[in-house]
Amino acid sequence: MPTASRGLADIVGFGTDGVVIMRNAVNCHPVTVVKSFGLNAGGWTIDRHVRLLADTTGDKATDIIGFGESAVFISTNNGNNTFTDPKMVLASFSYSAGGWRIDKHIRFMADLRNVGRCDIVGFGDPGVYVSLNNGNGNFSPPILGVSDFGYECGGWRLDRHLRFLADVTGDGRPDIVGFGENNVVIGRNNGDGTFSLGKPVINNFCYSAGGWRIEANPRFVADLTGDGKADIVGCAHDGVYCVVE
Repeated sequence: MPTASRGLADIVGFGTDGVVIMRNAVNCHPVTVVKSFGLNAGGWTIDRHVRLLADTTGDKATDIIGFGESAVFISTNNGNNTFTDPKMVLASFSYSAGGWRIDKHIRFMADLRNVGRCDIVGFGDPGVYVSLNNGNGNFSPPILGVSDFGYECGGWRLDRHLRFLADVTGDGRPDIVGFGENNVVIGRNNGDGTFSLGKPVINNFCYSAGGWRIEANPRFVADLTGDGKADIVGCAHDGVYCVVE
């Protein structure tokens, strides 16, 4: 992802001693930009702590977001090959703050309101939680965006059911697309941090409907036609299948 607003993708690695970036330019070398978010730099581990890249300020440069042991931390991109020290922005969505687990719960960063700044979205036990970006470096307390698509609410499992955020309506706001047990299910974005209850749209591409498997059959949601609406792409045993919105 771009780590500066010049539109070029750089290489970002979460190493043992911090975050390392190699710029997309001639004769560049890896540089440690944040001495945190690493195993020896903060005690971050893959089995407990999610780390993501997203624009949280609206400047089109990528920031570092870490879902740590007891809070969410952000290192803001300064736009000059440096990042700020991590700042705690929310005591939630974390291993000890909320009981979020790698093997049960998905966390994303996405611009839910089409304002240029990413919000926090987490697929928890009773449904999908959302913390909206306040635009001042902080996030609102989590709200239950929809009582669906969760571990306990709907029986969604990481080893059987994929979930994505993608704009299926063309309004510029990502919706929830879930590949459930028997149907592809869509929860439409209401524009205020909430979603409609999941609506089945296709009886295929799923664990029991079509025999699709996480370990064998990748599935994606992407705009194939350029109309601004995301389509479904699935890699089956005998080829690639598509459903155009």
